[in-house]
Amino acid sequence: GIDPDKEGMPDDLVLESWASCVAKAKYAKSKEDYVSDAHGVKQITKRHAWRRRTNWIALDCGEDSFFVSNNRRVVGIADGVGGWRSTNIDPSEISNALMEQGKLLSEKERNLTDPLEILDRSFKAVVESGSVRGGSTTALIATIDSADNSSAPEGKARAMLNIANLGDSGLLVWRKNRVVYRATELQHRFNAPYQLAILPRKAKSGEAISDPPSKAFLDKVPLQEDDIVVLGTDGLFDNVPNSEISEGCDLVLNTTGDYGNYVTPWGKWQRNSKGRLYAKDVVNDMVKAATINAKSKHFMTPFSYALLEHGVATVEEAKGGKPDDITIILARVVRRKNWREAKGCGDGDAGTLRDVGAKFAGYTNKPTM
Repeated sequence: GIDPDKEGMPDDLVLESWASCVAKAKYAKSKEDYVSDAHGVKQITKRHAWRRRTNWIALDCGEDSFFVSNNRRVVGIADGVGGWRSTNIDPSEISNALMEQGKLLSEKERNLTDPLEILDRSFKAVVESGSVRGGSTTALIATIDSADNSSAPEGKARAMLNIANLGDSGLLVWRKNRVVYRATELQHRFNAPYQLAILPRKAKSGEAISDPPSKAFLDKVPLQEDDIVVLGTDGLFDNVPNSEISEGCDLVLNTTGDYGNYVTPWGKWQRNSKGRLYAKDVVNDMVKAATINAKSKHFMTPFSYALLEHGVATVEEAKGGKPDDITIILARVVRRKNWREAKGCGDGDAGTLRDVGAKFAGYTNKPTM
């Protein structure tokens, strides 16, 4: 097979990625809780073996899914639509199948960086396989095309991020202490996102929302070395304001300051050889912070403000989080020759929430947007 450490040019910019997730059923208790068909670590590991990285295989994202290509140029997330539960269809089947096909395609055709083509061909492969009885899913694919950075000074390398977003998952780019880009999310109406669908044989046309991949929002975003790209399903962006996500991005790159007594929602950890906090810890605790907000009965979340904007709730009714599956990919834009610095923090693996649950005992929500 191809050795990712030996392909491409050393100064090409790539995505040094970490991911983490949690299923709604793991933290929210209600009669509507969805429990994945996979029960226990062994079953989950078998089901998600296609992810290949050890810690990622064991992650149960509920109806969400994700992939990170080993060419370090393509990432994706998907969110299976939970309404299919009422028809005895597992919403995670289509999201997982789509992400598996996206990973397979991007690792086979390693120079393919058109996100719409990856989305379109991956969905067609799922349909043609016949492995999914029915269901629908949102999807977001992002790829990176590097400029020729062989003569670019340290910190001055450039690249282009290509985006295809069908639905209400989100993507933002963080640079030098602020969010500089947020991708457009697509909804037919409030809380009804665009989605790819496979209709069961007995289903009638029009019974479910079904959009072709060509309806995806497409964009290109200039990237700089050391930018942070965050992809998240709506479980993140409905519950965590950009300002708090920005705090997490800042901790990935910050090499100064004593965080021993500095209280943030992202906790305190060891630093790597560059003096930076381990990104795998940050992305894990981003998920944890989102679950705290999702369970809150009083915090005004971004979803709370959306309820008010659409006139479907009073201020009191809008307060509180939106329990949901939560999946996050955090990617630092680095030169390929520097990617291996991540090896010391788990080769890009994210670990599980069991490692970080105690770090939020003193965290209090802040009503900021």
